[in-house]
Amino acid sequence: MTPCPRPCLCRSFTLVEMLAVVALLAAGAGLAVNALAAPGVDARIRAAMASTLDLDRLARLSARNGRVTVLQATPERDRLVLVAGPERERLAEEPLPDGVRVYLSDVITGDPIDQVRVGTDGRSRDYTVVFMINDATKAWSVSGLTGWSRPIGDPR
Repeated sequence: MTPCPRPCLCRSFTLVEMLAVVALLAAGAGLAVNALAAPGVDARIRAAMASTLDLDRLARLSARNGRVTVLQATPERDRLVLVAGPERERLAEEPLPDGVRVYLSDVITGDPIDQVRVGTDGRSRDYTVVFMINDATKAWSVSGLTGWSRPIGDPR
C-alpha cells in the first residue's frame, strides 16, 4: 500500500456526500415538523367540537323552557353564538380556538345553513358541523332529535 501523496485530500468528504447528508437531515426535519404540528391541529378542532356540542346541549335545554333557540356561526366564522326568543337574547357565545373556522350545513343536501333552530320540543334539523384549520378539515354529523354526534367517516 502506497501512502497518499496529499493526506488532507484522502480523509475529507466530497461535496456530494455533504450535500446528501444535508438533504437527508432537511427531509427528516420536515417530517418531524409535520408530525408534531398535526396533534396541535387535531386538538384545536376537538376543542372547537366540544364547544359546539356544549352550545347544542344548552340550546336544547333552553328551548325546552319554552323559547325557540338558535345556534349560529358569526359571519367571520370564528365563534358560535346562541340566541333565544323573538328578542334574540344572546345566551352564550363561544370563541373557537385560533385559526379554526366553522361552517354549518344540512346533512341531507349538504347545503350551507346560517343557523340551527331548536324548537320548544328540544329538536332541530340534522346538521353537519365542519371545522377548517389551514389545510385540515374535520366534519361531525349532529342528530337533530337527540344532539348525538359522530365524526363523518366514522363507521360507528
